[in-house]
Amino acid sequence: MADLSEIMTANPAKYQEELIKRLDALKRKETFCDVTVAVKGKEFKAHKVVLAAASPFFLSLWESNMVESNEQRIEIKLEEATASVFEDVLQFIYTGNVSVTEESCHKLIATADYLLLPGLKTLACRFMRDELTVQNCVFTYYFAEKYQCEQLKLACCEEICSNFTDVMETEDFLNLDVKQVMEWVSRDDIKVDAEEEVFMGIVKWVSHNKPERQASFFGLLRQVHLISISKAFLRKTLVQQEPVTTSNVCVNFVLESIIDENTSVSKAPRKCLI
Repeated sequence: MADLSEIMTANPAKYQEELIKRLDALKRKETFCDVTVAVKGKEFKAHKVVLAAASPFFLSLWESNMVESNEQRIEIKLEEATASVFEDVLQFIYTGNVSVTEESCHKLIATADYLLLPGLKTLACRFMRDELTVQNCVFTYYFAEKYQCEQLKLACCEEICSNFTDVMETEDFLNLDVKQVMEWVSRDDIKVDAEEEVFMGIVKWVSHNKPERQASFFGLLRQVHLISISKAFLRKTLVQQEPVTTSNVCVNFVLESIIDENTSVSKAPRKCLI
């Protein structure tokens, strides 16, 4: 630890920097620590005042009349809060910095959400946003939705919509439930080269678990903008697909569109196809 004179400065930024270093050093040496936090069998020494100042979770805990408020040892029972993750949490609380990795990012967000540490949550979300790909954007979207990571959710939505044809091929998309698939295929801002791609994506999703999903096909088919599909594709390919041929309702729906493109079943072309 630096000489005490280094913290006696008129420069606020320098003072804050040195104070943070000293608090972290006290924690690492377990000096003046007055609380033990147990996580998955591992114990961490810390200072109540620092934890309470950083986290409304700890502040509320110690201000309450709960038994834990008077104890020197508390246990974090959150499933996602592993010992290594809580070590990162403490590093963030004491220094404002943390090294986010692919292995830790999800658990860091879940733990930060639980402990009410929005700054840590934001850092981990930024890492995940920078790591977005076609392969992981669907999972990440619903993860971000669960933990209310709005900026990450928006980035995922852009990734999904901009690469919708490829996204529909991913395992994560094929494992979505019908309500989730419906929400995506009904959007006007998804980007595809041709409406046929949306139809074939729906067919693939149904075929992924046909016994359970066949009944949902007509509802999804109604979200396809048939007006943007050529009559040749409608006659020779679309109407010949098994999910269509096994349902008179689906067949009639397609035939009505073939006969009259101005029928009430038709949807205007998506933005990307205008």
